[in-house]
Amino acid sequence: MRGPERRWSAARSVRNDRRAGRAGAAPPGPRVVPAKLRIPRCGGLVRERLLGLLEDVWSSRICLVVAPAGCGKTTLLCHFAVASPVPVAWYRADAGDGEPEVFLAHLQASVRGALDSPADRWRSAADAASALERSAAQGLLLVVDDLQALHGTGAEAELERLLHYLPDRVGVIAGSRVQPGINVSRLRVSGLLELGQDALRFRTWEVESLFRDVYLEPLRPEELAELARRTEGWAAGLRLFHLATRGKPHDQRRRTLRALGSQSRLVREYLARNVLEDLDLQTRDFLLRTSVLGRLNGRVCDRLLQTRGSDAVLAELHRQQLFTDLVDDRGWYRYHAVLRSHLETAAVEEMGEPAVREQRRLAAALLEEEEEFGDALEAYCSAGAWEEAARLLGDRGEELVAGPRRWLDAAAGGDGRGESVGAARRGAPPPRHRPPAQRRRGLSSCRDRLR
Repeated sequence: MRGPERRWSAARSVRNDRRAGRAGAAPPGPRVVPAKLRIPRCGGLVRERLLGLLEDVWSSRICLVVAPAGCGKTTLLCHFAVASPVPVAWYRADAGDGEPEVFLAHLQASVRGALDSPADRWRSAADAASALERSAAQGLLLVVDDLQALHGTGAEAELERLLHYLPDRVGVIAGSRVQPGINVSRLRVSGLLELGQDALRFRTWEVESLFRDVYLEPLRPEELAELARRTEGWAAGLRLFHLATRGKPHDQRRRTLRALGSQSRLVREYLARNVLEDLDLQTRDFLLRTSVLGRLNGRVCDRLLQTRGSDAVLAELHRQQLFTDLVDDRGWYRYHAVLRSHLETAAVEEMGEPAVREQRRLAAALLEEEEEFGDALEAYCSAGAWEEAARLLGDRGEELVAGPRRWLDAAAGGDGRGESVGAARRGAPPPRHRPPAQRRRGLSSCRDRLR
């Protein structure tokens, strides 16, 4: 155990022992689950860049860390908590804590584990604020993890009231998978500190440090760049790649890297259980059928699906932090690369390759009409529509070459991303190892247009 980890472990043990020692003094009321009040074990990379950002909580007093599953929220909060210069009250919410009295009972027990707080039972946010005013003279950090479990409940409303009454010497950090239902705009006026998915994304140098210093399996520079690009710095994706490749030879690691997202069993299981499992069938179908779009807005999705109301669906996916990013102020969104790859594979399995290929061709035409030429070209290449791809390159070649070149991966990957999966099920080599004559002609035509 390295020095910093030893100090964090010791600090965590002292705080948890203090909580356990005071458990018997808790006031009567709803049953408190002690496991929810323990600071988790701190593993992973200590991300000094993010810890530096969180330091601003001492001036802003309230911080929201909102990002999808697997982005490293809990790990970050844990690292910040164990290094805190003031006592820490930790509380991990769950779906059974929605009643205000249950929420307040857990909150009070957590604070009593960190401070000599009065034993009078908290019955409201005002009681909590008054007790904190008296007992937190030397400061307190209150951490609420998994806040999404309280979304839309009386407990969330009680937390909002507590934030309004919060004493000056108390800082609050809340981690959530979704934007909370509290009045965030009001908090922003008062200087709310916010960290989102982009802030939590691992930078390339952090990926390098993670594999070198934590996993003790350094990656080559080209592997680092590709892994960071394919995962978009998603913490869970990096962890799952490590689990799938630890101790494996270089060539096997390269194969796993190429399959990351679409064919990785660990990634697919994680997304299925932690992201897609609780979705209703209509939302899941929307995700599957729109995964052919590199960029999405309500208008394009309505035309692709021959329906209405896609704007509202996309806004809700973004609000729920389901790996759906708003990319500009014109209402365009994009799916996270790992999620999109998983969805496209699932679409091929459920709809069949010909149907998905036709969906990609239609998506390409719609994106071209919207003058989203790079994404249109990517969709044409993924559909194996080489004549259309060559035409678009001829019409917009300079613009396409000067812009992002994501379409190059699609052009090199065969007649659509899903064909590799279908070929593997049939026992045939994937398209990149068995290029059809049409693909060769299409790529040749594209190269000619680029010249």
